[in-house]
Amino acid sequence: NDEVDAWTRPITRRLFPPPAATERKKVVVVGTGWAALSFARKLDPGQYDLTIVSSQPYFFYTPLLASAATGVVSPRNIMEPMRTFCRRMEAPGKAVTFVHGLASDVDLEARRLVVQPTGGQDPPLRLPYDELVVAVGTRANTFDTPGVEDHALFLKDLTHAETLQRRILAALERASALHLAGAPEEDVRRLLHFVIVGGGPSGVELCAELSDLAGQDVAARFPAVKGLMKVTLVEQLPRVLAAFEPQLSRYAKRHLDKGGVEVLTLSRVLRVGAGEVEVELGDGRHDVLASDTVIWVAGVTANPFTRRVAERVGRQRQPDKRG
Repeated sequence: NDEVDAWTRPITRRLFPPPAATERKKVVVVGTGWAALSFARKLDPGQYDLTIVSSQPYFFYTPLLASAATGVVSPRNIMEPMRTFCRRMEAPGKAVTFVHGLASDVDLEARRLVVQPTGGQDPPLRLPYDELVVAVGTRANTFDTPGVEDHALFLKDLTHAETLQRRILAALERASALHLAGAPEEDVRRLLHFVIVGGGPSGVELCAELSDLAGQDVAARFPAVKGLMKVTLVEQLPRVLAAFEPQLSRYAKRHLDKGGVEVLTLSRVLRVGAGEVEVELGDGRHDVLASDTVIWVAGVTANPFTRRVAERVGRQRQPDKRG
């Protein structure tokens, strides 16, 4: 428990001071997410030279991504710059280093991490390490569904939330203007139809936030298109939140139904196009949903750097894929 560790660690160190290290080991942590920073917080910077490497120069609170996307909270209120984190981690006379760059490869024999610095054409860095911790997280899994990369949005990091927030506001402004100009209603409805693919925690949270947005802010601030915004959730499994207890899934489904969210279970997306989504429904029928905004939160896959490290390590040196 991080909170307990944070309270007991100073006392433990005073009562049982660690032996002075004659040569401190170099520990390099790749990533700035939950796993990376939880490990970093438990490491004594007075005993180790700690370097954190990431192309993302901040930590963010993932459970509030959906809230940031709909404007309930400001993105800057759910993040902490890594430079600030490193400063808090420092011990007297011992600095924690942050390198803003993309880890691209690792030389296991020479114990060097290859890092491409961000924001320029500088040659790659080769950072020495004694211990390497890879905690880069995952990336969205499209399952090779046609059109997802070109036409859908994702919700894996803070930049995705900011992009989605701009898309939502632009859609509302444009739909309101088109409605007042007498444009066909199907054009307005397509702009205001938000299709979320994936009924896990991220998808359900986003649907709930969009439902609240439609029922409160849109009605108050965009009265011209009041009642025209629609949210549809597409889930391939028989129920939403399938990884949780059935009772919780039923509660979430009732909450979404009450908020006006259309939930399509046992349904899968066949393709995503410009302004449309083709879906195979549970009864085998195909339907085309008219929507300009599709958010893909249907699962994750390994980060490319994680795959590269796994290739370098090899099955003989690490037969257990779990670590």
